Amino acid sequence: NGDITIQNSKHLASLSSTSTTMQKTDHKEFTAHIVTILPPNSTNSKMTAANVHIPKRVETSFSGTRSGVVRIVKETIVSFTHDEYDEKWNSFVESIQPTADNDVVDFTIVVVVDNGNNHGNWTFTLDLSSKLRSSPMMTKINDTLALQARRGAASQNSTCGLFEVFVGYLIREQQQQQQQQEGQAPIPGSILLMVPESGLEGALTNVRGLLKHALKVARGNNHH
Repeated sequence: NGDITIQNSKHLASLSSTSTTMQKTDHKEFTAHIVTILPPNSTNSKMTAANVHIPKRVETSFSGTRSGVVRIVKETIVSFTHDEYDEKWNSFVESIQPTADNDVVDFTIVVVVDNGNNHGNWTFTLDLSSKLRSSPMMTKINDTLALQARRGAASQNSTCGLFEVFVGYLIREQQQQQQQQEGQAPIPGSILLMVPESGLEGALTNVRGLLKHALKVARGNNHH
């Protein structure tokens, strides 16, 4: 429809030898889907250059010897192309919703690339955060964890202090309701974290243990 371009969506094996080494000493392993977002008025070349290292950066920053290893199993690149968000938002939602039970991941990490316009980037992420907050697919929104991630991002890059970091529990509401009606166990959800690319390491390092604990708590109490 021209409103959004999903440039790349693929399933991945573990992207770093570091995580393979850590798996030998730590039985805890988590899976993640990375969604890299290009805001309006950005160049594809800038996004491509930034995206090259994002999966490995997430694995390195989000994995911990005590909290557990994070393995990237899917990567999607989404390009927003103009200021009308409705159809683009719907396509973005489709990109983060699992298509089958075996596509359920533990974490959905939404990484927003800087478009070089601080004001434009701020309004764009504010809009995305607002839509996520009001979406029926999001539950257990955690502003405390979002603030912690925001502080970590700002410690890496001071301009990230303006970024609307978001943390919540992502579910497939319709399928969950259907399974509950049929007496089946609800489909597991995932923790969604939206962070700026320029403060990625700081944000993830600051909350990696807390987010993994939050996932266990959320999955232990899926009713909302």
